[in-house]
Amino acid sequence: MKIVYTFACYNILYIMSDFVNFPKQALSYKSKTKAWRKNCVQWANDKTYFNMSLVRNSVRHKMININLLNGKLNMEDLSLIVNPSKLKANFIPDKIQHYPIMNGKLNLLQGEEIGRGFNYRVIVTNPNSVSAIEEAKRKEVLEAV
Repeated sequence: MKIVYTFACYNILYIMSDFVNFPKQALSYKSKTKAWRKNCVQWANDKTYFNMSLVRNSVRHKMININLLNGKLNMEDLSLIVNPSKLKANFIPDKIQHYPIMNGKLNLLQGEEIGRGFNYRVIVTNPNSVSAIEEAKRKEVLEAV
């Protein structure tokens, strides 16, 4: 629980730090130089959807997971576990063999998900639209008779 709380606080501080880095706006017109304008545009550009770190991280993590499923290991990611102190020693492996112990279970879950039918269900939120459709059908029946 403490780890989740710390992570949530970190995210809030990270988001708040973005606004702290925003160039000061309460300046006189003469103080707003070309460099100030460039900083404002650069800050806005960094906040776009594709430059957002959460999106980049999610895409990067998806690619790592796909590569792991396909048996490709990224040694940069594993170095945090294999060599957390970043020692330069002969006993630290340069390459690790991948054993796909989870692939069978993941394929089973994927097959179950594909095999399960998705029952579509349409719900009308406007009750007037239902009565309008019923009224139109009633008029068609009366005209036909």
